[in-house]
Amino acid sequence: MRCVIRVECERRIGAEATTQTQYHISSVETQQSEERARICRRHWSIENGLHWSLDVSFGEDNSRVRMGNGAEKLSRLRRMALNLLKLETSRKTASRTNASAPAGTTTTSSRCLELETRLP
Repeated sequence: MRCVIRVECERRIGAEATTQTQYHISSVETQQSEERARICRRHWSIENGLHWSLDVSFGEDNSRVRMGNGAEKLSRLRRMALNLLKLETSRKTASRTNASAPAGTTTTSSRCLELETRLP
């Protein structure tokens, strides 16, 4: 850890404004506030992209798994499935389309399983 970055965000919806303070820990040592802002934006764009994909493809936000470590295990399975869908390149379709294909189809899901067995 080389620095702690404090970000103050303001969001306006109509006439109502809300503020939020975020703290980020970084291993990058920089004094430039523009560089720190870029680091935070880049991190959250990656995080938001992953969580958006998981929610759209697998309805992760609607999951009601709460007992024990089931939620963590299911989350790991979803991430593995999403990574397999991203590796499947024989069709140009979105991950959401691939994940929500009818259960009886042997197209994308079987190709993803084939990919999994060929991975090093």
